[in-house]
Amino acid sequence: MEENLTVERIIDVATRLFAELGFDGTPVELVAEAAGVDTATLTALTGGKTELYKTVMARVHEAEVHMVQAALASTPRTMAGLTELADAYLDFHVSNPHTSMLWMHRWMGDAAATAELDVRYRGPIISMVTDAVGPMAPDDVQTDFVTWTIIWSVAGFITGGMLHSDHSPARTAPAESAISPETLEEFRTNLHALVLRMYGPKNYP
Repeated sequence: MEENLTVERIIDVATRLFAELGFDGTPVELVAEAAGVDTATLTALTGGKTELYKTVMARVHEAEVHMVQAALASTPRTMAGLTELADAYLDFHVSNPHTSMLWMHRWMGDAAATAELDVRYRGPIISMVTDAVGPMAPDDVQTDFVTWTIIWSVAGFITGGMLHSDHSPARTAPAESAISPETLEEFRTNLHALVLRMYGPKNYP
């Protein structure tokens, strides 16, 4: 029991550090120290830094897949259902910002030796969404691109915030401040508009 608790503590600490610093920027010694164990114990319990990172990414993936499956099961295949699906994705990442942060590091080339995880973990989510809502898309809209546009938009918002045209920041960096309810709802409204315009009837010649 004690060993299991130690492993869970190490994984929790590693998730936070990999999200904040990236895999390449996180020495295994730092993870061990923050988790209250020595490096040898960490390696014995988790398999070492790379295996620990794979465990972190597997858990992130499992949580995200569970969210998408639940959202697809509970939302109708209507325009309102599409916005509810976007809401589920946004709310998950607002509640789990480390997920967006981990993926943002990967998109910048972090943990290059584990490149296979991109296909293994992003592929199923894209396929689930495309299979479910792809038939609703107009002829000139590819669901893969819409899905990725939402993924990129949410990740950028969660990890980097935005600067309004009047130069007022919507929020500060994730480590310094949470997203305000007002800013979140503004982003949600624009996310809905993106989905509705992409999947709505054509309004041009």
